[in-house]
Amino acid sequence: MPALFIEDRMALTHGITLTPGVRYDYVRSKGVPNTASVYNDPAAGRDYSAVLHHGLTPGVNFSWRVDPALELFVGWAYTFCARYR
Repeated sequence: MPALFIEDRMALTHGITLTPGVRYDYVRSKGVPNTASVYNDPAAGRDYSAVLHHGLTPGVNFSWRVDPALELFVGWAYTFCARYR
């Protein structure tokens, strides 16, 4: 599974940092039939064939160093999800 991740850490003020980033994933899922043959019917939405997934995951993190012993952190990401079709 190759992936590429890029981020940029920016100090906004003393102790406040903004870190935006983006990740690109390229995933090939193996196709493995279900051992219970009744569940291998593609017409019923149960297709276990190999699938290629790719997509971007943007994200941003924000941190605030209140003092040397305390740093507050919050992050957000719209995550890439590989699912069976």
